[in-house]
Amino acid sequence: MDKTIRAVIADNDAARACALAEQIEGAGDARVGFETACISSLADLVDHLAKNPSDVVLAHVSLDAGDKESTEAVSRVNHQYPDLPQVLLVAPGTALEQQVEWVHRGAQDVIEDTADGAALARSIRLSVERKHLVNDVQQALRLEQETVVKMQGFIDELVGYATRSSMGER
Repeated sequence: MDKTIRAVIADNDAARACALAEQIEGAGDARVGFETACISSLADLVDHLAKNPSDVVLAHVSLDAGDKESTEAVSRVNHQYPDLPQVLLVAPGTALEQQVEWVHRGAQDVIEDTADGAALARSIRLSVERKHLVNDVQQALRLEQETVVKMQGFIDELVGYATRSSMGER
């Protein structure tokens, strides 16, 4: 196995979380394997991540109008661990607009909770790769911006020196 992806599965139903973990681990192949941890409360997710390094979060979220725990948990994870991709599991029939909203809140993917282990493993793997690419592009942009600022300072020094020289100053 070339790579192991450490996935945290968070679901308020502990039995479902562990069943998903088994499915995902069973979907590994010769190149990529999965190491999973089950968390039975979305509220405990941030605490778990603080103590246990992970590559991805798979969280079962409820989109009921009265359920704020899911939204808050996803937002907290995204705020405290912006480089950590999140894949969200939702009930079949969840409105596409709602799924798009989750992506805008930071999820890398939203997939129905009826998906099999192979589909979940694929989503996790692609989400991890996509997030790495995004992080690489952001890092390259930061470096480019730093280079531009340094070059601007260098140009300002040259222009200032040329202006001072033309005025007889040194």
